[in-house]
Amino acid sequence: MASYISTGGLRIVPPYYRQCATTVKERWRNRLLLDVLTTEFREFSENQHLQRIKDNQIIVQRRSKQQTLELRQEQLLSEKLKQGDVIVRHVHVHEPPIVDAKIQTVYEDDDVLVVNKPAGMPIHPVQNFYYNTMVEILKHEKGLSELRPCFRLDKVTSGICILAKSVAKAKEIQAAIKNKQVRKVYVARVAGKIPESLVCEDDVVIVETKRGLKDGIDRKSATTVFKRLNYSSVLDESIVECRPLTGRTHQIRIHLRNLGFPIVNDQLYRHGLLATNEDYSDPDVFQRIAKEAESSREEQLTGEFCEECGKRLFKRPEPGKLVLYLHAREYYHEENKWAYVTEYPEWTNI
Repeated sequence: MASYISTGGLRIVPPYYRQCATTVKERWRNRLLLDVLTTEFREFSENQHLQRIKDNQIIVQRRSKQQTLELRQEQLLSEKLKQGDVIVRHVHVHEPPIVDAKIQTVYEDDDVLVVNKPAGMPIHPVQNFYYNTMVEILKHEKGLSELRPCFRLDKVTSGICILAKSVAKAKEIQAAIKNKQVRKVYVARVAGKIPESLVCEDDVVIVETKRGLKDGIDRKSATTVFKRLNYSSVLDESIVECRPLTGRTHQIRIHLRNLGFPIVNDQLYRHGLLATNEDYSDPDVFQRIAKEAESSREEQLTGEFCEECGKRLFKRPEPGKLVLYLHAREYYHEENKWAYVTEYPEWTNI
């Protein structure tokens, strides 16, 4: 486990070196490596990526006739990526800070570990996060070699997370979720006086601008049932119970935005790029959002560079902006095989 520093409410892992292997995605196929690096791994400029290729810090592994070939240096400048290729990068990792908060154990036995995930903490290694993830922190704290999340929560969302201690147990729980045998209950704090009960069946539309207009819009059907638990006329805010009947990315956040009752501190769907429900397939709308996303990213940079690797450095985030008032309060099996629940978060007291 890497060492870390606790300061100003943040958990900071000092930079370190590691090999990062990334399997070529479908949208990367038949493209040159330099093009993919420049558009998808934007911590370096195109010239910096080119120099890293020439310095043998980036290679591509390719399976051919039951053996693994390694493509290097000049070969990578003309050879297009194929299905199954693996991009291997020697990386000086600058993990983003996360909220420095204790992970509470809700239940544990020989098969599962159930915890109350703090907001502002990724569940598992992804992108630039590795040691600053809930799974790696728990493995270190509890001396476990294996922990498998059975579902995902957004980094900014808090609440119930079920982690299996074996592949078999993970498959069992994930099958129950896929077969709709698991019920989920969330609680959120929203702007305005939401009706006592209502259902939203809007399609969930996810926008990923770096994938381009053709591949950057994902639309899926979704249903969420809402029930108001409390309302503060002083704040003009409501506490609402949310029961997603489908499991789409950002489903609750998008449905609350569409209904006109966004989560009060949602930096994306109330105050951010996607605060308005628009026709994202419109090229002008998509392009505007892409430009705003790039501008937002630039604002997060310090203007300084790492002396060791030349990577552009990001500002430290405000801990409060890593937290969303959305909490996974309860997960239970419909046949009463198991049920896990947490207390209500403090922010529900309005």
